[in-house]
Order: sequence, then structure tokens, then C-alpha cells
Amino acid sequence: MNSKDSVDIAVALTERLLREQQMIFDRAATGILFTRDRRIQRCNPAFEAIFGWEHNQMQGQPTRVMYASDQAWAENGALVYPALSAHGRFDGELCYSNHRGEPIWCRVTASWVHADNPDEGAVWLMEDVTLARAASIALQESEARFVRLFDQSPMPMGYSSSSDGFSSTVWNDAWFETFGFDRAAAQGQSGLTLGLWVNPQERVHRLDRALRGEAIHNEEAQLQRADGAIRWVSLSSRSFVEATRTLVVFTYFDVTERRLAQEEVLALNTQLEARVAQRTAELLLVNQELTQALATLELARDQLVQSEKLAALGSLVTGVAHELNTPIGNCVTAVSALDYRVAELAQLAEAGLKRSDLQSFLDDSRQATDLMGRNITRAATLITSFKQVAVDQTSSQRRQFSLATAIAEILLTLKPLVAKSACTLTCDALQDAALDSFPGPLGQVLTHLIENAILHGYDKGQTAGHIAVDACCVGADHATISVRDFGSGIPLAHRRHLFEPFFTTRLGQGGSGLGLYVVHNITTGVLGGTVAVDSVEGQGATFTITIPLVAPACKRVLDRVGSAQSSQLNRMPVAI
Repeated sequence: MNSKDSVDIAVALTERLLREQQMIFDRAATGILFTRDRRIQRCNPAFEAIFGWEHNQMQGQPTRVMYASDQAWAENGALVYPALSAHGRFDGELCYSNHRGEPIWCRVTASWVHADNPDEGAVWLMEDVTLARAASIALQESEARFVRLFDQSPMPMGYSSSSDGFSSTVWNDAWFETFGFDRAAAQGQSGLTLGLWVNPQERVHRLDRALRGEAIHNEEAQLQRADGAIRWVSLSSRSFVEATRTLVVFTYFDVTERRLAQEEVLALNTQLEARVAQRTAELLLVNQELTQALATLELARDQLVQSEKLAALGSLVTGVAHELNTPIGNCVTAVSALDYRVAELAQLAEAGLKRSDLQSFLDDSRQATDLMGRNITRAATLITSFKQVAVDQTSSQRRQFSLATAIAEILLTLKPLVAKSACTLTCDALQDAALDSFPGPLGQVLTHLIENAILHGYDKGQTAGHIAVDACCVGADHATISVRDFGSGIPLAHRRHLFEPFFTTRLGQGGSGLGLYVVHNITTGVLGGTVAVDSVEGQGATFTITIPLVAPACKRVLDRVGSAQSSQLNRMPVAI
């Protein structure tokens, strides 16, 4: 091989080496920078990617452009060249600024290209550690927060680490305050070393359970304070597995006072059992007496209910007699006249009956039978109405009925009572409606309201009394019935007690104190409605009941109980 061939080979190898070096330079994941006289001579794509510069954009620029400000240059960039001058090398983390002015942190290794000739410049290897640094700072801040929370927690706490075989324990401030140990001497010492555990095996057992991942909740154990006092403590623990260690955290809650209280409660329970046995015997005797008294009161209540029913039936009978008196009296008159005419016809027949006499007898007979027919029909109609009212009031059966008809029938039975009181009763504004409800209880409500108006609205013997009954529909599914008097009204102090049982201002004068109580209970109970009162003293009172057109289905059970009045009084307080 001649010298020319040797040169060619050397040139080829040199070019190949340069190409390989260029490929390594371009493809390196680490940013590479060449500087001379503190200016950028050359940089690879990885370096440009770190700073976000375009290709060859920074070539020839001073290294000062990598920093956001003069202050940043003074704090970071000015550190590199003194280190190169002194040691020929720089290693460290510096803060730079990318093309958007955002700070970036890089791990930098810089050295002279030729250690014996600094004039040839420096080579920089740069790795972006911004995210790693941020994560490290966040971790440090998190650890600092944990330390603050741990130290400042009001709950006594301690934690041990597997890094030293759980032979030491870090305690927080609340733990030292609770157990009385000196912080400087006891911090880092385990509970076994400090003599904290009355039974040391309990610490070993619970630590093993925590390491197996078992959570410990509020388990009680005896621990010893620094002064030797034994305290009952509720323990809880959790284990936390980290990359290089396992932490076990324990909390300690002093429950000594609670345990003492429990022991006192047990002692008191023993005493109370004896007292209860004694009191039970006494209560059995008292209960027998109360049972007997209750039976007496229930008998009195039943008698009172029965008297109310008899009074209602008495009023009904009076109404029947009063209303039937007129048609029956007319029939008696017609029968008497017809009997007289028959006797007269017999006398005429013996003397010689004329055609005119027969015709006159037939005309009078026709008038008498017509009069009797009309009055008997009237009596039958009245009896039918009274019979329906009687059935309703005694059975409380649910049925469909006309509101106007039911009110008219009820008012008809009250005519004698109203006439006896010298009052007038009108029902001029009756709006009819079809109801599926309980006409019997509704009749009791209306009767009590009218009786209340007569008894309390007007003084006895007053002749100008007037009572008005009105009814109308409210919306599509409710109806209201109002009973209004124009008498003395109700004092304000009495209104709040109106619907209480046995409240009356006419005790011994015909008032029992049950009328409005029954009105309220029947209206709000079986009828499923409401009752309201409006009164101005000296100007009368108006009672208004509002009921649904279809009574609540749950009230059908009253068909098996009896009258609504009796059912409501059965729930009356026993203390009469």
C-alpha cells in the first residue's frame, strides 16, 4: 500500500468518525451546547427542544439570553464560569427561561473542551428537571404539612418505621401532654423502652396485626404515664406502605373517665334493680287502683255517650211528632167530617133519599178522601226522611247522598228545637253537591252547631234570634257548610278553648262542653275536613266546616265501630 492509499483511508475514517459524532450529537436525548467566549456556538435538537427555540436560532447569541433577567443571570449563570475557571468543571441545577419566558430548571454539567486550553470554549450537558423538581418540592411541602398536622393534632399520636425494625417511635405534642414524658428525652424512644405498656405483649401483637394490613379500631388497653399512673386508652392504628419503608401510625385516646363512669353505672344498675323490684310491687298495687278507676271513668264516659245519643234521638222523635201532627190532624178532621156525612146520609135514606143528597155526599166524600190521601202521602214522605236521618245517626254508614237534601232533612228534625227557642232558621243559599261520605256524622255536626248557636248566641227568651245555614262548593272536590248567628259573639279569650272537651260557659245551664269538641273531632276525623270559627264580640259568630266531596277511604273503618261521636269520645283523655 502506497502513501496515497494510506491518506485516503485516513480521510475516509476521519469523515466516518465525524458523521458518527454528528449523528450522536443530533440524536442525543440530553441537551448539548458548545460555547466560546460566553456565546453559543452550537447546540443539538434536544437543547433547542428544552428551550423551545427553532433550529440554529440561538447560534452566536450570548449565553445571557438563556436567562429571564439580570437577576436570574446573577443568581445562576454567573456561577458556571467561576467554577470552570477554578475547577475546570461545573455540576448543579440552574434556573433558565424558555422562549415564552417561563422558568425551567436544568441539571447542568459543564467543562472545557480542552482542559489545557480554555480559549477553545466549553461543552454543556443539560437535562430538563422542571417536572421532577416540582414533584420533589410538592413532596417536601406535603411532608411538611404532614409533620405540622401530626405535631399539632389534638389527638395523641405516634408512628414507627420498618427502616429501624420499629425500634423507635416519633410522638406528637398531644402525646407528650397526655402521658407526661419529657419531649427532649423521650422523643424517638419506643413505647417498650419508655415502659408505656403495662402488658408489653399487647404492643407486639397489635404491631403484627397492623403489618398484616389489619385495621385496629378503638381497642382498649392499659398504659402507664410517666408519673406511674395507669390509664385506660382506646387504641387505633393504620399501616402505610411506601417505596422503601412501612409506617405504622397509632392514636391514643384516654378513656379512663369513661371506664370509671361505666363501673359507676354498673354499681348504680345493681342498686336500681333492687329499687325497681320494690317499686314494681308498689306500682302493681297502684295499677290495680288505676285500672279500677279507669273502668269507672269508661263507664261514665259510655253513659255520657249514650245520653248524647238518647238526646239526639229524643230531638229526632220530637221533630217527627211535630211534623206529623199537621197531616195526621188533617186526616183526623177529614175522617170525622166523613163520619158525620155518612150518619147524615143514613138518616136521609130512611126519610127518602134524593138524587141531589147523594150527589152532595159523593162530592164531600171525594173531597175528604182527596184531603186524606194528600196528608197521608205527606206523612209517608216525612216518615221516610226521618227514617233516613235516624238510620244515618245511629249507624254512621257511608253512602252517596245529596248535600242539599241531607241538610234539609236535618233542619226539618230541628224545627221544634228552633221554634221553642224563639229563633228563626233559614237556609236560603244551599248549593247542591253529590257527596260520597257519612251523612250521620255530618248531621251530628250540623245539629251541634245549631244547638250551640241557640244556647250561646242568644240569651234565653230573646225573640229576635236568627240563624242562617249556607252551603256551597269550593273548587271541584270540596264543599263548605256555614252556620251563622247574629248574637252575642265569642270573647277572644274563649276562642282558643272552643274545641277542647268539657269547655263551656253554660255549665249547669244546658251546656256539657262536648258539642264543639265532637264537631271538631268528627269534621277532622271521619269527614276528613276542617272547621274554622270567625266571630266579632257583639256581632255573632260563624262556624264553617270544609269537607271533601269524597270522604277519605281510610275512614270506612267507622262502619265497624259505631257512631262517629262514640268513636271520637273513645279517644277522649281519661282525666275528666
